[in-house]
Amino acid sequence: MPQLHEESQITIDGQSRLVLDKGSVVQVGIGVESMDVDDEMVLYDTLRNQSYRLNAAATTIWRLLTKGPTFGQLVADFAPGAESSTASHEAEAALPAFLTDLADRGLIGVVQPAARPTVQPTGK
Repeated sequence: MPQLHEESQITIDGQSRLVLDKGSVVQVGIGVESMDVDDEMVLYDTLRNQSYRLNAAATTIWRLLTKGPTFGQLVADFAPGAESSTASHEAEAALPAFLTDLADRGLIGVVQPAARPTVQPTGK
């Protein structure tokens, strides 16, 4: 089961390669619109003319995604409570697979945090 730490990365290989770390920003894809239908959500990809119906759990995640969270925030918001709680670990395990499925369908994008600059010591 993946663990979420400051320096950890979760890499998933499938149709696409999705790398998620705590600072990765997850964004709704270009041309993707959403509409509430009862307790669920329908997504419409205007670029591919495809629609998708999300169940209640996926709808909760999608609503969080519309805020442009980092992966770390998404895990914390989806399973609030102590990071060592069972619910948090289950969310950490389930979210990458769901996000990969969304990315493979072009419904989300992931922006990696900027690399930290390395300071080179000057030799005198």
